[in-house]
Amino acid sequence: MLDQRLRNLGLILKREYLERVRTKSFVIMTFLMPVMMFSFAFLPSLLIGRRAAGHRRLVVVTDNPQLAQSFRRQLQQFQPKAGETGMQYDVEISDKTTEAERTRLSSEISALSLDGFLWMTEEAVRAKKVTFNTRAASDFVELGIVQRAVRDGILEQRLAANNIPSAEVDDLLKRVDLDVIAIKGGAGVGMLLMAVMLVLLLYMSVLMNGIIVMRSVLEEKNSRVMEVMLSTVTAKELMAGKILGVGAVGLTQMLVWGLMTALFGGSALLAVGKMAEGMHFTPAMIIFFPIFYVLGYLLYSALSAALGAAVNSQEEAQQWQFFIVLPLMASMVLMMPVFSSPSSTLSVVLSLIPFCAPVLMYMRIVAQQPPAWQIALSIALLIATIYGAMVLCARIYRVGILMYGKRPTLPEIAKWIKYA
Repeated sequence: MLDQRLRNLGLILKREYLERVRTKSFVIMTFLMPVMMFSFAFLPSLLIGRRAAGHRRLVVVTDNPQLAQSFRRQLQQFQPKAGETGMQYDVEISDKTTEAERTRLSSEISALSLDGFLWMTEEAVRAKKVTFNTRAASDFVELGIVQRAVRDGILEQRLAANNIPSAEVDDLLKRVDLDVIAIKGGAGVGMLLMAVMLVLLLYMSVLMNGIIVMRSVLEEKNSRVMEVMLSTVTAKELMAGKILGVGAVGLTQMLVWGLMTALFGGSALLAVGKMAEGMHFTPAMIIFFPIFYVLGYLLYSALSAALGAAVNSQEEAQQWQFFIVLPLMASMVLMMPVFSSPSSTLSVVLSLIPFCAPVLMYMRIVAQQPPAWQIALSIALLIATIYGAMVLCARIYRVGILMYGKRPTLPEIAKWIKYA
């Protein structure tokens, strides 16, 4: 009897697996997903880092020529070096601090003959209200450069006014690089990027494969294929085979993505320069990723299979699906606070909640590996929840797959669980 059940389970698993890996969508998503992940994680930084080459004409309006010269000198520090591409700033100085001059310069900006002007009079500096009129008000990188040049230029003038030698002034204004060294397994910016990519990959895979299970059950229920299949296999075997088959598809994708990362990940990280610093895989990250992926998938797939068996249409499924994925969505919202304070009471409690554990406990492991007992407790609670969910969902599945036409109510679903 056991051999027959295992054989039936294997046949259903094989059917679900082969039916999906042979589709064009599987091939496209398997090879397109890593490209999308890289684009979302690194492309914005690459575009910001590689600023367009060109020239910007700026005018500094001031009644203090030395202050304007200090601003120009500080701005030169942000110019691209030899062999680099970037934006060159041509700074002109005007001593006409009148409203007519302000109007004239604004007209030049409107006529596209001027990129911006800085109103930096002694009065504006004393009031700490220097204004910068520009066409590139949305260029936050340029605004940051101008703001720092203004701040350092004013500081340079004040230090010089106190008879501090210019060489000492230059030394005081030199940028100090801060090297962050993580102690006792702490994580830096590089590991944050790594954690976000891995958790996003886990979240997307668990969510997408759970939806695939739900839709598969719903499609076969509506096509009456279930009635034929149930003549030879039990409802439990059918549900288990579907969940394991789709899960095997997900693991296949993970394997392909892991191989692509090993082959091309190094060159991709080199392309983003300093962002690659501090990014590395630890043994815990490698070990626990498949563990939390499998456990999270089993939990949400069982819930999705029960939902697909209970409803009669895609519209009904979409209405209820939100409540199933809500804990996963909440986990994604909370992952940054958890990464910032992985040992706080809130992070510990959230990571022990079974519906949030696949994302938040793994985030804690990447940020700063928690005590072994917390990881073990999280996994134990997750396994217990999976077992309970499997029992409840199997009862819903057993009755729901043969119910057609009528939208089930919560009291009716409770009766299915009680009498199945």
